[in-house]
Amino acid sequence: MISSTPFDQHFRHCSWLALITLCWCNITLALPEDANQQIEVQASSSELYLDIGLVIYRGTSTNPARITQGSLQIYGTEIRIERNEGALKKITATGTPARFQQQLEVDQDIIKASGLTLDFDNSAGILNIDVEAEFIQAGNTLSGHHIDYDMRAQRANATSRSDVEPVTMTILPQQP
Repeated sequence: MISSTPFDQHFRHCSWLALITLCWCNITLALPEDANQQIEVQASSSELYLDIGLVIYRGTSTNPARITQGSLQIYGTEIRIERNEGALKKITATGTPARFQQQLEVDQDIIKASGLTLDFDNSAGILNIDVEAEFIQAGNTLSGHHIDYDMRAQRANATSRSDVEPVTMTILPQQP
């Protein structure tokens, strides 16, 4: 029987956590270079559930958890990464607000999104932004209670919660 010290157990946990994290970021709609970049994670705590393919990172409102890989950045007080049979299924970030940013193609501006909840469905290529939702690209902004952004079609839908909180949009003039 091999005895293990708390350090050995912590090292094995961190090794598994690093392996899972390295595999999670196969977002299909990103700069080609992003997939070759190292993944950096900063969090106050983490939980790993290998049996169900779930990793949870936690931070605080003043020091949120952060995941970075190339142009991709996700911030939140909690970031949940779900995998199914080795493939990235879903990323959910919550915060005050949670933030997402990524450059999808070399010739495009970085997209930025924020809201109290961000859900990214990798297989559908859809980013759902809920409560205090805001989407920004090239200085143009769209805000409302809920925004769905289809990364493949590059289309956004926004809805308000009521007449009190309308959908707002700011479109910058095109430069000559």
